[in-house]
Amino acid sequence: MLVHEVADRFAKMRQPRVILKLDMAKAFDRVDWDYLESMMTEMGFGRRWLKWIRSCVSNANYSLLVNGGTFGYFGGTRGLRQGDPLSPLLFNIVGEGFTSIIKAALEVGWLRNTLPEEMLPVAQFADDTIVFGEGLVEQIEKWKAAIKLFELASGQRVNWDKTELFGFNLSPETTQLMADMLGCNVGSLPSTYLGLPLFHSRIIQSIWSPVMEKVHKHLSLWKGKLLSTAGRLILIKACLYGIPAHYLSFMHCPVSVAKELERLFRRFLWRGSSEDFKYHLVNWKKVCLPKDMGGLGIRKVSAVNKAFMLKWCWRLNIDKKIPWSKLVELTSGGR
Repeated sequence: MLVHEVADRFAKMRQPRVILKLDMAKAFDRVDWDYLESMMTEMGFGRRWLKWIRSCVSNANYSLLVNGGTFGYFGGTRGLRQGDPLSPLLFNIVGEGFTSIIKAALEVGWLRNTLPEEMLPVAQFADDTIVFGEGLVEQIEKWKAAIKLFELASGQRVNWDKTELFGFNLSPETTQLMADMLGCNVGSLPSTYLGLPLFHSRIIQSIWSPVMEKVHKHLSLWKGKLLSTAGRLILIKACLYGIPAHYLSFMHCPVSVAKELERLFRRFLWRGSSEDFKYHLVNWKKVCLPKDMGGLGIRKVSAVNKAFMLKWCWRLNIDKKIPWSKLVELTSGGR
C-alpha cells in the first residue's frame, strides 16, 4: 500500500523522482552468518539468543545429486534455509542493515529524502526492496554506492539484470541514462510488486486481466458438469472467491469487473461451465443472501471489495504510526 501511495504521489509532483525496484540474487542463500550475528548484537539480542540462532542456521547438511544419486554430505558456511518459518524473520534482520545505511546517509545529508519526515525512502518485505529517490544523476550515483556498501557488508548481491528503474517527470533519455549508470532496466507502469499491479493513475479494467485469466483457467480445468450444484457451490465459495481476494484487498474493483466475475460464477453454478448458457433457477440477488434469509450465502464481489477497503480505513484511524498512514494523512491534508 505504501509503494502505491508513493508512486501516485510522485506522478502528481513536478519534481523529478525515481523508484528503484531491487532484485536480490539468491537472497536467502547468500546471508552471511557473521553479519547476521553482528546485526542481532546491535539490536540488543543476548548471547543465549545468538547461540540459539547460530545453532539453527548452521546445523544443516547438504548433499549433491549426481546422475540421480546423492553424493556426500557437507555443511554450509552461509545462507538461510528456504521454507524454514524462522528464515523470513532472520532475513528481515539482515535487511535492517540496508535501512541503517540509508538512515545514516540521510542524517549526514549525503542522500536526500523524497518522503515526509520520519519516513525512510525504502520499503522492504523479505527479499523485495523498493527505493524512492530523486531523479538526479548525482543522487543515483550515491544510491548505487549505498547499495554496494550493503552488498560488501552482508554478502548480498543485487541482480541488476532483473532490477527495474521507474522514472517520474523525467525524459525517456534521462531515465535510460540513470538505468545505464546502475546497470539495470527501465521499467514501465503498470508493473508488479508483491503480486499486485504497481501503477500511478486511476484503476482501469486491464489491470484486472491476470485475475480474469486465472478464473477462466480454473473453470476450464474443472469438470463442473460432473459435479452436483452443491459441489459447484462449495468450489465457488472455497476456491473461486480466493482468486481475486488479494486484488480485492488492496484496490477498488471496477463495476464492470465485478459484474463479469459474478457472471462467470453464475454460469458455473447453474451449468457447470463459464461459457454455456442456461436459465438460472433462482435470481442472483436471492442467491447472494445469507442462508438464514433463504439464500446460498455467496457474497457479492462489490460487497467483499468494500469490506476489505473499509479495513484499511479502520487501520488508518487506529494505527497512526505506520508509514503508509502518515503518507495518506499528509497527501489528503489530514482529512
